[in-house]
Amino acid sequence: MREAELAYQAEKALTLRGTLCTQQRQFDKFVDLAREMGTRDWRRIKAMSEMAEKHRRYPLALAVYEACFAPGFHENHLRQQYAELQARFKKAKRRLTRKSAKRPSPK
Repeated sequence: MREAELAYQAEKALTLRGTLCTQQRQFDKFVDLAREMGTRDWRRIKAMSEMAEKHRRYPLALAVYEACFAPGFHENHLRQQYAELQARFKKAKRRLTRKSAKRPSPK
């Protein structure tokens, strides 16, 4: 029983570290935290990725998902979220490419 309680407390502490780093925008810690968190809880991975996306750090938003991938309870859900994020970025990139192609060149 003691071992299970310690594991629970360790997960809780890891979640708090992730929340703190996310709220303080400590982007340099996101990938290492995601690797340590794995796929045991999808919400903390999504929060870091969304913060990176919000601040236009698109490669980091993807890297957070990539770092967490390992067999685990929420692996399928996280892979689905990752695929949706990739699709959103590709769509935005195409939109930007079309806008820049329509813009007249300066004389």
